[in-house]
Amino acid sequence: MFGPATAVSTDTASAAPTAESSAASSAASTAASAAIEAYFRALVAKNRSLYTSLICKDWQANAAVEFDSFGAVTTTLQGLSCASVSVQGDTAQVTCKGKIVVNYNGRLRDLTLDKRTYHAKLENGTWKMCGYQ
Repeated sequence: MFGPATAVSTDTASAAPTAESSAASSAASTAASAAIEAYFRALVAKNRSLYTSLICKDWQANAAVEFDSFGAVTTTLQGLSCASVSVQGDTAQVTCKGKIVVNYNGRLRDLTLDKRTYHAKLENGTWKMCGYQ
């Protein structure tokens, strides 16, 4: 159900944090994790237009395959909670808890979300889902 992952560059220059950079980093961390949560909500709701708006440009093709793979099943989202584990410039690594419960012809399958690290990318001022590993 989850398609191939896309690697996101994490090269950054290190600098001593300041109060201003810490506040910005905290805001970016919150926004990046909220973007991943919104991605999962749109996926489970099968809201293609919202889903597409939450995907980074580099991951559009993979995301389309993933969205379509959920078309023949009923899904529910349980216990979703995401948090950024690192933010470096315009990229963030996010981990999530919870699961997508998939019902295909009465067969239930849990897709746990804590098995992957999700990549968020800042594009045009908005954090977007950009793959996972």
